[in-house]
Amino acid sequence: MYYQNQLVNTGKLSDVGYPEMSNVEKSYRTGIEIENEWKITDFFSWNINVTFSQNKILNYAQYEDFYDSSWNYIETKEVEMGNTNISYSPSFVGANVFKFNIKKFITFSFSSKYVSKQFIDNTNSEYRKLNPYFVSNFQIASMFKLKEKTSIEITFIINNLFNAKYSSNGYGGADFVGGAETSWVYYYPQAPTHFMLKTALHF
Repeated sequence: MYYQNQLVNTGKLSDVGYPEMSNVEKSYRTGIEIENEWKITDFFSWNINVTFSQNKILNYAQYEDFYDSSWNYIETKEVEMGNTNISYSPSFVGANVFKFNIKKFITFSFSSKYVSKQFIDNTNSEYRKLNPYFVSNFQIASMFKLKEKTSIEITFIINNLFNAKYSSNGYGGADFVGGAETSWVYYYPQAPTHFMLKTALHF
């Protein structure tokens, strides 16, 4: 999809914590998504979902504030960046789920997800990016019949099974001080391995 005057995230937050947006004249998002499920046996199935995409700004220009070495404001300049990647837009996302059904009332599932590198702003700076990450979860679910039309489902979940250390979001930017670019980035680290117990009543 091609855009005229798309609003994109700048990677910065406002004084009250909202994402700052910027207008870009020309940009596009194109890609392909593939999803399929294979029922390998009566009790085992495999589901996959992959997305490949390109998310680009054409001839991006960013306004930057310049300061002297004592942080005295000098001027604001327009900096031409050329064609750049749109912020928070990974080029690849892949997920899969292995599911085992045992005796019709117990289900085991193992899921995993990979997200490729993302840039925090629209400048393609390697200093302001989210690294790729891979995270896996495991769950056991069981259904118990209470009455003719009533049943209870109990699910035990292990999130981040292998205790991956990753950040799925963040914000940041750059300042030009004394002629040199200074990057600053804040990350939102995700929880280590943790557990959940869920119950659901069906009627």
